[in-house]
Amino acid sequence: ETGGHVSWPGHGGLPPDFDPRQRPWYVQARASERPVWGAPYVAAGGLGLVVPCSRALRGPDGALLGVAGLDVPLGHVIDDMLAPPSLPIREAFLPDAEGRILVSSTARDPDVDATPPFPDTQVAADARGQRFSSLRRPDGTWYLVYPLSAVGWSWVAAVDEAVLLAE
Repeated sequence: ETGGHVSWPGHGGLPPDFDPRQRPWYVQARASERPVWGAPYVAAGGLGLVVPCSRALRGPDGALLGVAGLDVPLGHVIDDMLAPPSLPIREAFLPDAEGRILVSSTARDPDVDATPPFPDTQVAADARGQRFSSLRRPDGTWYLVYPLSAVGWSWVAAVDEAVLLAE
């Protein structure tokens, strides 16, 4: 809480006026009693696109000591887990709690400052409401919505009906 910042593995390149207490991952965790998953951002130090997870550290009296956090690189998640090659998924998405697309399997380097709303309003509503659903659209696309309650997001897979029925 004094403003000290430790990074492992260590990396340089942070500006002299860097104050971790002003970063969203710190501010969000500080106000919560649970771990907090933040929105993806491009991390300093060459990690690329990451999702921060942080938690407030409190003393025996409940006083805030600071915040511990980690950054989860999204490259592996996007490449290997969002739309695994073994599944017949055309595209997969991670909409946030507001139904905005954080990342997709086809947008390897998304613009983290512009999170567009999911184009299908029912899929966006199900993502916001953390509802499991399978929605067929007139063009033959099925959207499968699976809530990820730990982060408040959803995993959405777009599957072509012809591929789905052929499996």
